[in-house]
Amino acid sequence: MRHIFPKVLSAPHSARVLLTKFLLWFALSLALSFVVGGALAILTACTPAWSDSEVETEPPVELSFQPQAAIDAVAPITRIRIHSAVDVDGLHFVRGDVGPHTLSKLAQGEPSASLRDRAVEHVRWQDAEGRTVVAPSSALEQGQVYTLANASPPWAQSFAVLAEDLVPTLALVWPPSEGSEAAHLAVWCAKHPLAIPGQQLVVHPSLSASLASGSGSMGWGPACVHLRRNAPVEPITPPLLTDAAGRAIARLEPRERVANAQPTVTEPLHCAPTEQNIGPGCARVMDDRALIRGPAYPLLWTLQVDTQTHVLAQSAGQSFALFGLRSSSPNAISFQVQDASGQEHGATTTLYTEPPRAHVVITEVFANPLGPEPQQEWVELFNDGSVAAQLDGWRLRDVGGDAELPSVTLGPGLFALIVRDDYDASGKYDAAPTVGTYLLRVPQLGKNGLSNAGEPLELVDSGGQIASAFTGDLEPKAGRSVIRIWPAAPDDSPESFALNPNDPSPGALP
Repeated sequence: MRHIFPKVLSAPHSARVLLTKFLLWFALSLALSFVVGGALAILTACTPAWSDSEVETEPPVELSFQPQAAIDAVAPITRIRIHSAVDVDGLHFVRGDVGPHTLSKLAQGEPSASLRDRAVEHVRWQDAEGRTVVAPSSALEQGQVYTLANASPPWAQSFAVLAEDLVPTLALVWPPSEGSEAAHLAVWCAKHPLAIPGQQLVVHPSLSASLASGSGSMGWGPACVHLRRNAPVEPITPPLLTDAAGRAIARLEPRERVANAQPTVTEPLHCAPTEQNIGPGCARVMDDRALIRGPAYPLLWTLQVDTQTHVLAQSAGQSFALFGLRSSSPNAISFQVQDASGQEHGATTTLYTEPPRAHVVITEVFANPLGPEPQQEWVELFNDGSVAAQLDGWRLRDVGGDAELPSVTLGPGLFALIVRDDYDASGKYDAAPTVGTYLLRVPQLGKNGLSNAGEPLELVDSGGQIASAFTGDLEPKAGRSVIRIWPAAPDDSPESFALNPNDPSPGALP
């Protein structure tokens, strides 16, 4: 300013007046801008920030869980009750958390693509008190966070699933996916024995529960639970089976009620001369077992042999083995079959068994070793019968030809490995055979070894009959094997074979 004013004083009078007015206007404008800016700053500091990515939400929502659990330790199979207002059309059940921006889009009726991609399939209904109940249609992932998010009023509540669940989960084996709610009987089976004090089971007031034996020939364990519906129930399986004292026994794989299915036309099969009619199927009776060939539609079989009850869910056209028969004897069998619509039929028959015999089967194939190929390849045999098998003249057949087995007596319950002459059993490369396993050395397996892409195998007895066959449909990774899920699992069912989820087990069942 001190540079400007000397020039103003020396200028003509009119020019000095104009310049003075301009400088005064400029100074007033500058002062006013400081005042207004300060006021705006104070106003902004006192007013809540607002953006499209944030919404005002309700207070924290109260959720309760069945079975009862803390919000950070929810069971993987659960039901969730919401103790708050719910927008039925705007409720979302998702994996992971839901942030303010995602909730804002949901409140505006524009759920994000991320929200849709993380959706969890579930069913929902109103309980007797009018609260919304949400139940996932499958088990939740252990250790994972999930969120219920609501559009109006907007809220989101997260919860965490147990990182480790010590309660076993039973697999649903009946009814099939096309089964209806008219099928009043549903069956879940365990892989391991169930410890049930007094055999008393409690699951739901409108359901009666009972315990029966599973069937190893179908890959199940020793226990199955029957739930029979006595009255209308919620639209999905109750999540937990307990004993009379309320202790957890097992979780039940969820199953939604579905629309009624049409009854199946239950025309019995035409049985071969070597088979016997048993209800709608045919039985090839052996010594301690019968191989039952089912019709071309799913059935649930419940068979009573002496004091043992066996439960078998047969898929369309599947065969299965019935155990527990007395050799060289008439065996009275009572059975009941149920189709997917709930139609039931029961009867009694007698199966006449043969004398005890050996049952040598191919139980595991190791075609893709970590060690050198084909040197470290092997095929496992198991005698599942009650008498010894003489293997002279037996052959292993594949697409490359036959390998004749050495003369060995394989006792009941014993294993043998068919290996090449140069097979190294030290365990240097892959798992070593279990102690006591016979090594049946042959010049070669296959034309150039067993195919890593899988190939069918047949075990042919000395009379030229196929004693056992193994699928060629499965392709194992290096260091893994293909297994028969149970020694008596039938050759003609793809469900009898699987990729081994564990390390190979030469000379032992997986």
